Amino acid sequence: MPVVQEAQPGLHAALPATQGAPDFHQNRQALALPAIDVAAILATGIVSPLILGVVSGDRSSNIGSSLGLVLTAAALFAVVGHACNLYSKTNTLSVSEEIRSVFLVWIAAFIYIIPLSYLLGPLTTSPAAILILFATTALVLTITRQAVRQIIARYSSASVHPGCQIFVVTQDNRPVPPGILQKIGNSGRHVCRTASLPATFDDKALSTLLDDIVDYVRRHEVDEILLVQCQADRKILERVLHHLRIVPQPVVFIPESPVDISLRKATTDISGLRAIHLRRPALTRSQLTAKRLLDLLGGTLALLVVLPALLAIAALVHLNSPGPILFRQRRMGLNGRPFYIFKFRTMTALDDGPVVRQASRDDDRITSVGHVLRRLSLDELPQLFNVLRGEMSLVGPRPHALAHDLEYGHAIDLYAARHNVKPGITGWAQVNGWRGPTPRLELMIRRVEHDLWYMDNWSLWLDIKILFMTVRSVSNDQNAF
Repeated sequence: MPVVQEAQPGLHAALPATQGAPDFHQNRQALALPAIDVAAILATGIVSPLILGVVSGDRSSNIGSSLGLVLTAAALFAVVGHACNLYSKTNTLSVSEEIRSVFLVWIAAFIYIIPLSYLLGPLTTSPAAILILFATTALVLTITRQAVRQIIARYSSASVHPGCQIFVVTQDNRPVPPGILQKIGNSGRHVCRTASLPATFDDKALSTLLDDIVDYVRRHEVDEILLVQCQADRKILERVLHHLRIVPQPVVFIPESPVDISLRKATTDISGLRAIHLRRPALTRSQLTAKRLLDLLGGTLALLVVLPALLAIAALVHLNSPGPILFRQRRMGLNGRPFYIFKFRTMTALDDGPVVRQASRDDDRITSVGHVLRRLSLDELPQLFNVLRGEMSLVGPRPHALAHDLEYGHAIDLYAARHNVKPGITGWAQVNGWRGPTPRLELMIRRVEHDLWYMDNWSLWLDIKILFMTVRSVSNDQNAF
């Protein structure tokens, strides 16, 4: 019998009879929330000209003058909100996180429509009208969101996480008490897989089990790892936490007794169950939203700016040497899932197998145009498309070839933790000089240390700082060749 197994039929039967309800409510909520937001923006767009007329004393203000702007703003808010997962599991956000996320999405939508307001001709509105529209809409969106939150809280169970897929880990094959299963189901969580820790510390058995868990959560949509009926054995828990640090899912522990709360970790509530956050995700939902907004805005603007350069470089690569213009290679992305990275081809070789030879100084495989592109990092520009597709971020740990991930994953502890966030076009390691080939293991160790520091200290301002440092360092980077 395998150590990691599908949740058995009895486990599903022990959950509430209305287990399917959270998914239904989630789908209905996913449709209702965008409609509510769009309605709020349209309603504000109708009222704001009237407010401006009262404030300014100008009775000539009319709704039609800003209708085009308002319709565009509403559509953009819904689109950007969807791209930033604003309508996914919204009621799991705290009040402050939700307000922050809504405000950031509204700023993003407004940044797009400001240039449009100057291109609409007859529909152009005054700066005062635009300012009032921005402020009043932000206020109305906040109020309506909180009203919706209260309605959801009133007609659903407390601490509901609709559609949340969890991996339940027990110990010594102990069954989860029906009462706990009932509360897990009430919280909207769905058990997609179960596993059992050994009764006592067994290094080999524990390593095998944890490897199986990591493999499963990387191949499936798992939102949370939940430890239930596990003794608070510090040695086992420390080993579990250390091993599971290489996956981005949070690890939550439901203790057997109040004494176990002495672990001094942050607590959470699961339908009345007091649980401990043993490990939080690398980035919270609000942080992920802010980072995705920066990627969408920055990536779009950068692509518009460099579009002529992309066309010119593509022509040069095509004329310089035979072969494809773009080089596609498999890289490991968020949660260890592979994707194809885009780069301008700079070499005659297109390695993407079990052995990938790193580029070196005076490498005879690099073309004449490739030397210039690599020296100025222009070969990385097509990765803007990876960013807009959601496979990469503007800033994050640089992705390596799969062959190198396999090699360094065995040699460096926590190397795989780099995949807890999206890989980036640039990163903290790169702007601090840890770019280029890594002929010695200690060079890669230093790069990994910088990547882990970045994840532990992430902020939106750090990303912006790294972007500016990247622009400044491109022309004098001695490791680019």
